[in-house]
Amino acid sequence: MSKKSEGKKSTPKCYHCDKPGLIKYGETLLCVDCYHKVAHADFMEGQILHNRQSWVASNLNFIEQDLYMGAGGLLPLKQMMIPQPPSAPRYSSQHIKVSESNIGVINAGTVDNLETGIQVILNRGDKELANAVGELTQAVLDSKEINDELKREIAEQLELLVTEALATKDKQRKGLARKVISDISQSIMTIASLLTIWNNVQPLLQPYFGS
Repeated sequence: MSKKSEGKKSTPKCYHCDKPGLIKYGETLLCVDCYHKVAHADFMEGQILHNRQSWVASNLNFIEQDLYMGAGGLLPLKQMMIPQPPSAPRYSSQHIKVSESNIGVINAGTVDNLETGIQVILNRGDKELANAVGELTQAVLDSKEINDELKREIAEQLELLVTEALATKDKQRKGLARKVISDISQSIMTIASLLTIWNNVQPLLQPYFGS
C-alpha cells in the first residue's frame, strides 16, 4: 500500500445504509436520515409511556381526592407527581451540534450536506477551510443575535458554497458562489461575533471561486 493511499481517510458509513455516518447514536454511527427515524421512534415510544403513566397518576390522584373529601379532610391527601413529557431528541454530529432549541431551525438535509461536505474537504487536505466552515455554522446556530429565518438562510448559503467548492471546475457556478459570499457578508456585517469568523472563512473560499 502506498503512502498516499495510507494517508487518505475514508468517510465512515452509516450502520444501516451506505450514506456517510455523521451522528453517534449510543455506540452506533448513523446518517442524518437514519438517525431521525430511530430517534423519532424512540421519542414516540417515550410519549406513549408518558401518556400511560400520566393517566395512571391522574386517576390515582382523583381517587385520593375523593377519599380526602369523603373523610372531611381528616385523611392525609396523597398526590402522585405527574411525570414530565419526554423532550425532543438532541443529537451531536462530528462537526455541527444541533441543540433541542435549534432542531427544525435548519433542514436536516442541510446539516447532512454540510457535514458530508466538511468531511470531504478534510479528506482532500483542506483542514483549515473545513474547520472554519464548521465553526461558522456552529456560531450561526448558537447565535442569540439573529432570528431563526436568518440562521436557516445562512446555513443554506454555506451548504451551497461547500457544494460548489467540491464541484469540478467545469461544473462550478462561480458567479452564484461569489454572490452568495457577498450576501453572507451583508447579512452578518453588524454581528461582530459572526463577522470575525466569516473574515477567516472568506479568504479560504477565494481560491475556489476567485477573488
